[in-house]
Amino acid sequence: PQFLLYGDWRSAIAFNDNGAKEAGQVASRLNLEADLKITATERLHAAFQPFSKGGDFSRYEFFGDDRKQGDLVLDGNIDSFFFEGDVGAIQSGLSDEYTSYDLPIAFGFMPLFYQNGIWVEDAFTGGAVSLAAQNSPTFDISNYDITAFFGFDKVSNAGLLDSDGKLADHAGNILGIVAFADMLEAHIETGLGYIDDTRDEPNGGFGHANFVFGITKRYRGTISNSTRIIWNFGQKPSNGAAQTADGVVLLFENSLVTSKPSFLVPYLNLFAGFDRPQPLARGNTGILKNTGINFETDALTGFPKLDDTARDAWGGALGISYLFDLSRQIVAEVSTVQPMSNISVASGDQYAVGLRYQQNLFGRDKWLMRIDGMLGFLENDDDISGMRFEVRRKF
Repeated sequence: PQFLLYGDWRSAIAFNDNGAKEAGQVASRLNLEADLKITATERLHAAFQPFSKGGDFSRYEFFGDDRKQGDLVLDGNIDSFFFEGDVGAIQSGLSDEYTSYDLPIAFGFMPLFYQNGIWVEDAFTGGAVSLAAQNSPTFDISNYDITAFFGFDKVSNAGLLDSDGKLADHAGNILGIVAFADMLEAHIETGLGYIDDTRDEPNGGFGHANFVFGITKRYRGTISNSTRIIWNFGQKPSNGAAQTADGVVLLFENSLVTSKPSFLVPYLNLFAGFDRPQPLARGNTGILKNTGINFETDALTGFPKLDDTARDAWGGALGISYLFDLSRQIVAEVSTVQPMSNISVASGDQYAVGLRYQQNLFGRDKWLMRIDGMLGFLENDDDISGMRFEVRRKF
């Protein structure tokens, strides 16, 4: 048995103008991971954020409406706590006989991450079981996995909101199955999930199905492409309320294979959303999280971003990333969101330019410095801007 405690401590100073609110602040966030390795295949894992709660972080604001105000946010709650193991290995240990199968399982308050976090990036109470590391000579599949999962509490789905517009994470159950396969010289991922709204009328009826399919492939050794489709369907709210999860989004991530493929990466990521597409289970970030740096906030200071919902809108991000000697990175990007109707979250065309620089400090990978800056130009709304400097210590 072995016990490990690890994580990182993030501290940042930022000047953010989110249009309706300007703030200059210093914020800090501690992420702790505790790992009790019972055997080589079984473990208990827990995660904590002792200085943040409900999206609020310990901070001091020195500029803006709340200047000269500080908050020490303390939280003793557990952000995840789950058991992870393999049924085959457990059977071998209990019977002292070799088993020829692997059956990974997990249960508890556990995080799941699918489709690079675009479809699922959430921690909820439930369980999962996988048929892992399989292959099929008949269908020329070198490797495939199939995982079934369920959850009955703390499910974060943007289609289920409470009366004040916040995520109703005690209102829904989740059930799903996902699979990936390496075949046809590509990596294919797909999944089908269902959100069950457990609330009674007149607040219920927001349950719905969610289908995702993605394929990642390199073409002619020149272009790497990931294409994904997410489709929400079957939602029938009570009392004739407006739907919150219906429609389709298409995501295209493209990068050019240069003469320095590990260092120099030009990219063009595009999206087109129709009606109100939603991820299956995510926190407070939208479906365009990976489209570009101008669609990302920082989960610390409230760094501004373009509309990341893809709600009846199209757009994308054009940028370039250079990794120098793998200890430094610079990213420059221009992005846009183009609404297609009055149901779009964006009230008009949105444009942004963004720049990111990060570097290991002291010649080691334990200390990381990161600088972000962005300017956003929003039609029919206040423009946004942000500048932040962060230091992260990993341990």
